[in-house]
Amino acid sequence: MPTGGITGTFGSPRTVFNALQNENLVVDGRSFESYVSSHAVGAQSVWNEDWELPEDRNTAIVYGEAEGERKAAEALVKERFPGIPDVRHWIGPFKDFETAYPAAVVTGSEAGYADILPAHIDDHLWLGSALHAESPAVFQKLDISTVVCVMDDPGGARGKEYASRANWRDWPWVDKASFNLRGSLPDVIDAIDIGVLQARETGRGGVLVHCYQGKSRSAAAVVGWLIAKRGMSLQDAIQLVTDSRKAVAINEGFLRQLEQFELSVRKL
Repeated sequence: MPTGGITGTFGSPRTVFNALQNENLVVDGRSFESYVSSHAVGAQSVWNEDWELPEDRNTAIVYGEAEGERKAAEALVKERFPGIPDVRHWIGPFKDFETAYPAAVVTGSEAGYADILPAHIDDHLWLGSALHAESPAVFQKLDISTVVCVMDDPGGARGKEYASRANWRDWPWVDKASFNLRGSLPDVIDAIDIGVLQARETGRGGVLVHCYQGKSRSAAAVVGWLIAKRGMSLQDAIQLVTDSRKAVAINEGFLRQLEQFELSVRKL
């Protein structure tokens, strides 16, 4: 078990992982050599002059081997982005973090990979966008074995080296409130569940559910799976998904259909 932790509300591995990928400015306060060797995905080094502030972020996570490094990183955050009200510390040796969350670490050999990963929803289940489906880093680091694509134009991800090793399932969902997703939702849920169960049985692999932006269609599919296979209420399922991926915004038509789907599941 790691000896460190993030102060505040970031406790479980999944919550920490999603906080790092999805919700915050992440700053590495260690030496530049340590940063180049390995760092948390999405992290920016205190030694870099130009930081990119993720859009609509109001929380920063800083980490370093010693308290002085974390405090120095916090001071830089407050200097460069005075509008960020909340700065939290990851406390503990980086190697402990690397051991606990290897999928959330980028090493020097992966410098060319996309530095962002999809949201971790459940054991072996990830929610993301078309960019994630085209990223070798996603398939290599997360060992994705099944891809459930719910978009009408899946693009050219099939040709990617790592993506070609996965089992692809496609449903041409259109992100319009009038689109009927209930007809194929049970099949989509079954595809997700089969992939998750296979990954659990073998102890490896995982399922990536994606649409174009990872906001509405894929989020609706994952919410459906949580209702049908995890016994969650619609409200709790939506809360889990939106907490995990900030970009989620399921369209109103899909939400109405998910309400009907929840009622049908409860009658079984």
